[in-house]
Amino acid sequence: MELALRFQLLHFQVLFLSHLLITQLSLRLRRYASEETGRSQLAIEAFASDMEIIPRSLAGNSGLDSIDMLVVMRVAHEAGKKNFGLDVHTG
Repeated sequence: MELALRFQLLHFQVLFLSHLLITQLSLRLRRYASEETGRSQLAIEAFASDMEIIPRSLAGNSGLDSIDMLVVMRVAHEAGKKNFGLDVHTG
């Protein structure tokens, strides 16, 4: 029983913190895409956008405006606030 509880807590923490990692990865991919040209650039940008489905879904499922929340997260992460994430209780 204790092992199952630990696993559930770990799974929750990973899911909860995944949007922080995904936001960082998508921003870095977008920077990298700006250095590429042609189809490679489009593919990298599309992949970066698709990665943001998790934070977008978390925001939308929490009743928040997913576009506004993504913009706020991107701005914060670009400003160096790597631990900035969604607060589903206060927005």
